[in-house]
Amino acid sequence: MRSDARREKEARSTRVKLTLAMIAASVVLATIIVWTVIDRASRTKVRTSNATIGHNNLALGAIFAGNQNAVLAVSRLQRQQQLQPSAAPLAPYAPGTNVYEGVTADLLTGGAVDLGTAFDGIVTLVVNVASHCGFTESNYKELEALQRRFRGTHKFSVLAFPCNQFGAQEAGTPQEIMHFARRDKGATFPLYEKVEVNGAHAHPLYARLKAAAGVPDIEWNFGKFLVSGDGRHVQYFKHDAPFAPIAQAVEELLSGNASP
Repeated sequence: MRSDARREKEARSTRVKLTLAMIAASVVLATIIVWTVIDRASRTKVRTSNATIGHNNLALGAIFAGNQNAVLAVSRLQRQQQLQPSAAPLAPYAPGTNVYEGVTADLLTGGAVDLGTAFDGIVTLVVNVASHCGFTESNYKELEALQRRFRGTHKFSVLAFPCNQFGAQEAGTPQEIMHFARRDKGATFPLYEKVEVNGAHAHPLYARLKAAAGVPDIEWNFGKFLVSGDGRHVQYFKHDAPFAPIAQAVEELLSGNASP
């Protein structure tokens, strides 16, 4: 009888230890999720503070209760949060106005840029880039050639926006994308935050660019919008457009001979 009682006591102790181990694992997982949510909220400047508080509270509840369902709910909310626009909504685009007016975008390395101020009087070529596309090699080469060709004017810049909407070909982290662009491809033009360019979660800049150019949607990686120095004239070039006409259009804008 004593032997049976001892075995029962040992079995009960083992079950308690297993339960505590599972709770501890849940705490670690939930803690990671909390900090990921907080970091994502700060990086993407999500303006909905109530929603962020709700996400964090739910994660904290998971920590203290060891509730696996709550942990999964946080994960779902985190994925939804990643799809939110990273900039505040803008007023509908009015034809003939500056597409950059009031638009901000985060650099890939961090730090918000007021595009209307930073590129006032500068001709820009806005491109949705990807690291693992059949057009990557040729486009990075030609984009950098344009950047270097007109660098001396101080009046032209390529603006690259990584985008993962087409074939999931830009799935890397900001650090991975930056390493690829700078180290592997030698790109010197500015790279901005990863964005969506089509759909309900498209970055406000892309909503304006498409409206100004009369483009319903971008077809693929490396679609290009050429924007005049005053931001009022936008021309669209598809991903497979040759670069010679783009370079010529840039020259015309820089010389002031472009057609309105």
